[in-house]
Amino acid sequence: MMSVKSFVQLVLGLALLFAATLRANPVAGYTIAGRADRDHAIYQLGEEMTFTLRPLQPDGQPAVGKLVKWERRGDDGISEEAIVTVDNEPIIIKTSGAKPGFIYIRAYYCSPEGKPIGKPDIFRLTDEFNGGAGVAVEQIPISPEPPDFDAFWAAQKAELAKVPLVVLEKKFVATIAAHELYEVTLSCVPPRPVTGYLTIPVGAAPQSLHAVVGYHGYGVPTLKAPTSVRRPGVIFFDVNAHGYKLSQPEEYYAGFRKGELAGYGHDVKENENPANCYFTGMMLRDLRALEFVRSLPAWNGKTLETTGGSQGGMQALNMAGLDPTVTLVTPWVPWLGDIGRVDFGRMGQRVGTPYSPGLKYLDPVYHVKRIAHPEAFVKIGFAGLGDYSSVPSSIMLMYRNMSCKKELKFFQGGMHGTAPKDAQVTLFQDEARK
Repeated sequence: MMSVKSFVQLVLGLALLFAATLRANPVAGYTIAGRADRDHAIYQLGEEMTFTLRPLQPDGQPAVGKLVKWERRGDDGISEEAIVTVDNEPIIIKTSGAKPGFIYIRAYYCSPEGKPIGKPDIFRLTDEFNGGAGVAVEQIPISPEPPDFDAFWAAQKAELAKVPLVVLEKKFVATIAAHELYEVTLSCVPPRPVTGYLTIPVGAAPQSLHAVVGYHGYGVPTLKAPTSVRRPGVIFFDVNAHGYKLSQPEEYYAGFRKGELAGYGHDVKENENPANCYFTGMMLRDLRALEFVRSLPAWNGKTLETTGGSQGGMQALNMAGLDPTVTLVTPWVPWLGDIGRVDFGRMGQRVGTPYSPGLKYLDPVYHVKRIAHPEAFVKIGFAGLGDYSSVPSSIMLMYRNMSCKKELKFFQGGMHGTAPKDAQVTLFQDEARK
């Protein structure tokens, strides 16, 4: 049993921790719930839309007395904002769109000067609301693609073909939940090979399994062998974006973060020429990964899926455009789309890759147009109407430019992979165009 002295020390410790948390974030635990006046948040030009925001305390009651600043931005170039003192009534925002595109609504707790006082985070739901709506989305203009787009990628694939597929290493690591786990290294064009973790059900019969190739979001992660099976019952090849070694000491990966891969893909000068873009080499490693999976005896020869989020979503979509054997694509918040938005003054990323013309050759908006498998299905299972890392207009253009069977879900209040539990969903679905 805890002594009185220990109990008092515990209470004081918790009180000090709570006080420190409040100093770091005076609205810790507060939220701003937001909804549009319709679930399918798509409107016509000039049509009024209404957003209802409810600033809430940690106990779910109105955050009476707090200051909230809301901002309205848009692809139409119109900006509005206001600071509101919260009372028992919701905050109502009425607006409309003057150009095809998206409206972005952001609301956050603020100081009297209008500065955020919480902890905004583009990846997680915190004390903000980030949402919005589309306007005449079928009319959003697409920037012209480079005229030598196909010739460029044909030349890149020809370079890859000069390097035969060689399995440089396939090292057994463990058996996990009736799946064999391997570390795999494959030959590829310089500077680095393909590396990744392969899981496959124990005793898989020849030509029996759906195959999945998974790609990673932006970053330079420490890669350790998984301890669980991400996709049971299938061949799953989890591909490292950079081709560096697996299961190395932390200092090995830290060296890449601080050195060669610091801020990779963001060099404007480098990105002027697509042959020099960092992501071009990444695409070639991704193509080689697909080639390897197709060579496995257990693949059924039919279903080949690509999947990933953010940068991984871009990779998954681009592979379907570059490799006609891909039949299923399941990305979420796909990134690096609509590079040509600068031609139209559309909203970009909060923190993003600076424009450079070579990046157009990596743009999923153009790659998805080339998805060729007759049974291909692209299912974008998550996009956020408040996500300005993977911008809503760019994902809408990806969807529009596909001619295969397709589906897209936008979540109201959705950020870069997260959304409120009761989020409204804007759903698009379409069959293949013949």
